[in-house]
Amino acid sequence: MFNKKDYCYKLIGTLFISVLFIVSALHFGEGSIKRAIIIFCITVINYIIIWSINPFSEQVNEWIGSILFVLNPFFIFYIMERFDEVKIWNIEINRFILNIIIISLVVLFFHIITNNTKWSAIVSIILFYFIAVINHYVVSFRSVPILANDISSLSIAINVADNYSFDLNNIILSNTFLVVTFIIIICKINPKRRLKSKVRVVVTLVYFVWVAGFYQKFYNTSLLKDKGIYISAWSAQAGYLENGSILGFMVTSTYMKMNKPEGYSLKQVDNIIASYNAEKTENAEYKTPNVIVIMDEAFSDLKVIGEFETSEDYMPFIRKLSENAISGNLFMSIFGGNTPNSEFEVLTGNTTAFLPFASVPYKSQISNPLPSLAYTLKAQGYIGNKAIHPYIGSGWSRTTVYPLLGFEGFITAEDFKDPEYIRSYISDNESFNKIIEEYEKSREIGDAPFYVFNVTMQNHGGYDQDFDNLDRTVKILGNKQNDQVERYLNLVKVTDEAFEDLVNYFAEVEEDTVVLLFGDHQPSLPTEFYQAIENNTSDIANKEMLAGYIVPFIIWANYDIEPQRYERLSANYLSSVLLEAIEANRTGYNQFLLDISKQIPVITANGYYGKDGTFYQLDDESPYEDILKKYSIVQYNNMFDIKNRRNDFFFLEGYK
Repeated sequence: MFNKKDYCYKLIGTLFISVLFIVSALHFGEGSIKRAIIIFCITVINYIIIWSINPFSEQVNEWIGSILFVLNPFFIFYIMERFDEVKIWNIEINRFILNIIIISLVVLFFHIITNNTKWSAIVSIILFYFIAVINHYVVSFRSVPILANDISSLSIAINVADNYSFDLNNIILSNTFLVVTFIIIICKINPKRRLKSKVRVVVTLVYFVWVAGFYQKFYNTSLLKDKGIYISAWSAQAGYLENGSILGFMVTSTYMKMNKPEGYSLKQVDNIIASYNAEKTENAEYKTPNVIVIMDEAFSDLKVIGEFETSEDYMPFIRKLSENAISGNLFMSIFGGNTPNSEFEVLTGNTTAFLPFASVPYKSQISNPLPSLAYTLKAQGYIGNKAIHPYIGSGWSRTTVYPLLGFEGFITAEDFKDPEYIRSYISDNESFNKIIEEYEKSREIGDAPFYVFNVTMQNHGGYDQDFDNLDRTVKILGNKQNDQVERYLNLVKVTDEAFEDLVNYFAEVEEDTVVLLFGDHQPSLPTEFYQAIENNTSDIANKEMLAGYIVPFIIWANYDIEPQRYERLSANYLSSVLLEAIEANRTGYNQFLLDISKQIPVITANGYYGKDGTFYQLDDESPYEDILKKYSIVQYNNMFDIKNRRNDFFFLEGYK
C-alpha cells in the first residue's frame, strides 16, 4: 500500500544525500581518489537503504534498534575523536570508559525525556556531532579546544564569528556522511521501544541517583588524580587528544572552582604585607604625567619565535623608539584569544596563574570593586578615567566590570562617528584619534592629569580573508610565505604607523605625558608557519622560551626618563613598572609586586621563570615556592575575601 508520509521521508532523505554528495564531489575535485570512491559507495548504500523494503519483523526491528541504541555512545565517541584523527582503541581503557559513561548519560537523558530509543539516539548524535564540528573549527582558529569556561563566552564567539572562514574539509564531509548514514539506518529500523509509566518512573529515579553518584565521584573525590587524568594549561589540545574530547572538556569543568590557598588566614596576610606600607610613597614627592595605556589587539612581533625575511620592516617606528622609552618582552597567559585576561592582569596586578584553569575573571570572578590602576591614579587626582574599545561594549562583560575597576566612562563602537575601518573593524588610527579627542576634552575641564585605557580591535583574528581596505605592502620572502601571516603583518604595520602619529602628537604637548603600548596576545596563525620558523621545535608553546606567549611592550614619555630594556616581564607586573617609571605614588601591593618581580620576573597561567633563568611549571618544586605561596595568599585576600580585604594595602587613601 502506498504510504504518502513514508514516500515524502524517502524523497527528503534522497535529496539530502544527493546534495551532500554533490558538495563532497566538488570538494574532492583535486583531492584523494580513494576518499571520493568511499564517499560514492556510501552514497549508493544510503540510496539502497532509503528505498529498500525493511525485511524484518517488528520484533526484530526492536531488537536491532536496541542494539543500535547501545552502540550509539560508541559511535558518537568514534565520530568525535575522528575529527582529531584519534583512534579510540588507542585511548587508555580508564579514559575510554569515562568517555562512554559521560556520553551514555546524555543519551539516556534524552531517552528519559522522549521515551523513544529512535529519537533519543538521533538527537544525541546530532548534538554531539555539532559540538565536534564547533570544536574542530575552534581548534583551527585558536589552537585550543573548547574549554568549560568558554561557555560563558559564547556571545563573544558569536560576535566575531563573521570574521573567520568556515571552510569545509575532508574530515567534516566524511564524518557528516557517516552520521547521516547511521541516522538513516536508525530511521529505517524505526525502533519505538517505550517504557511503561511505572517502569519509566523507576528508571528515571535510578538514573538521577546514578548521575548524582557519578557527579560526586568525578568532582569530589581523587578519581581523576588517581587515574592520572588531567588537562594542562600548557597544551589543552594535547590533553584532549590523550583523554578524549568529551572527558577532556569535563575535566576542565573541575578546574572552575576557586579554593583558598593552602595556609590562608588573615594572620598570614597581615604578616606578608606588614613591611609594605603605602604611606611610604604617599609622603614622598611624586609626579603625575598624563597616562595613556593601550592594549593593542593581537599586536606582536613574530620574530621572537623564529627568523623570517620580509620585504620591509612591519614595525619600524616602534623598533627605533628608544629615547625616553622603556621596552621589552611581555609574557602573557594567553595565546590567540581570551583578551580580557591580559587586561585583567595588567590593570590589577593579579595573575591568572592562581585562578581556576582557563578562567576569564571578567566573566566569573569580579563582582565587587577591585583594586586597579584606575583607582590608584584617581586617588592622585587624575581625570578622564575612561576605557575605550571600538567594538561591542557588552563583550566580555566590560560594561559591568569596568566600573568595578574604577573607570568612570566607557567609549564603544557606538561613540565613533563614521570611523575608518580596516577589514571589518574600526582602525587603530581611529581608536588613537579618540584618545586625542578625549584628552583635548579633558583640557577644557582643567589641567589635572589625564588617564585613559584603550583596547583596540583592528588586528583581531580571522586572517584568512582578503579585504580591499588593507594594503599588502609587506611580503614574506623565501619559502616561508603564508597569506594569512602576510595579512597579519600588514595589520601590524598599520598599527605601527598609527602609533607613530599618536606619539608625534603628544611629543608636541607641553604637559608631561606617558604612553604605554602592549599587545594582548599573539595571533592564532597557521601551525605550519610557526613550525617553519621556530627555533629547534615544532611546539608553539615551547617550554623553554614560552615564545608563543611573548608580545612587545613600550613605555614612551615626552620628557626625560631612564631608558630600560626588559627581556622578561609578565603582564601582572606591568602597571607597577609603569608607576615606578613615572615616579607616581604606588600602593603597598605595587611595592609587593615589584619586589616579587625581582625574584620571579615572569609568572603566567602557563608557568614561571625564576631569576635563575629556569622555567618552572606551576606545580614544580622550585626555590620560589614560598614566594608564590605568599603571592597567592595576598591575591586571594584581594579578589575573594572581600569582607576582610586589607584595603589600605591595595588602595591609596581617597581612592573612592
